[in-house]
Amino acid sequence: VFCFSAEKGLYYCNIMWRVVMNILVFNPDEKEARKLERQIKILGEGTEKQLKTYCFTDLKRALRAKTNFDIALIETDTEKNDGAALGKALKNKFPCLKLLYIADSYDGLDECIDIGAVRYLVRPFSEGRLNSGIIEAVRRLEEETVAINLKGSFETYRIIIKDIIFVEIVNRKTKLVTVNGTYLSKHSLTYWRERLSDFGFVSTHISFIVNLSCITQYRRNKLVVLNNKYEIPISRSRCSEFHKCYMDYISRTERKTAGA
Repeated sequence: VFCFSAEKGLYYCNIMWRVVMNILVFNPDEKEARKLERQIKILGEGTEKQLKTYCFTDLKRALRAKTNFDIALIETDTEKNDGAALGKALKNKFPCLKLLYIADSYDGLDECIDIGAVRYLVRPFSEGRLNSGIIEAVRRLEEETVAINLKGSFETYRIIIKDIIFVEIVNRKTKLVTVNGTYLSKHSLTYWRERLSDFGFVSTHISFIVNLSCITQYRRNKLVVLNNKYEIPISRSRCSEFHKCYMDYISRTERKTAGA
C-alpha cells in the first residue's frame, strides 16, 4: 500500500501480489462493447487473472476517465470517433498502457503499429486470437513494470522497471528512486535484487542496487554517478564483482550498438 508524505516527497508502498488489470474497452456500439467485456471476464476466470473492464462508447468520456488503465481494447473503424487518436492520447496519459486494436480492414495498421500496438485484430477474428492478445499484453506488463497500490485508493499505479535509477535501504525500508519520483517499500533489498536481476541492476554496496544503464560516471573502486546526479558508493568487498558486471554490460551494449 502506498501513501504520500508531502514533507519528504516520498511514496510508501507494498507491492501487490495479485494485481488487478484495468482494461478499457472502447466501441461506439454498446452491444459490441458488452460482448467484448463478457469475453474478457470469461478469460480472466479461466486464467485466474484479475481483469476488470470499463466500457466506453464515447471517446471524450474515455479520455476523462480517472481510472489508471493497464490495457486498452479500441475499435478503430468509426465515423465519429478516432480510435487511433484515442490510443495516442491514452498512451501519453498512461506510459505503461498496452494497446490492442480492432478493425474491419488493414488500412490503419501502420499508424497503430507506430503507436506500439500489441495486437491489430481484423474482423473476422476468433475468440482465441483476442484472448492471446490480451494474455500477451498482461505478460508484457508483468515483465516490464512493477505494480503498486496507492493508500486510500483501489487504483493500481505502475512503475516502468527501466525507469528505476537505484534502490537503497533507508531505516529498514527500501527506497526506489525513479525518473518520475521516489517510493518507499517494505520489501527487503534481497527481494528487489531478485526482482530486478534480469533487468541490468547490480549491487554496488550492501545498501544499494543500481541500474547499469543509468551510470554516467564510474570511478573504479570508489563510486558511480547515476544520471549525472546521484553518487552511489562501491564497497571494497564488491569492487571486483561490480567491475566485472559493469564491463560485461558495456561489452554487451557495444556489441548491440555495432549490430544495429
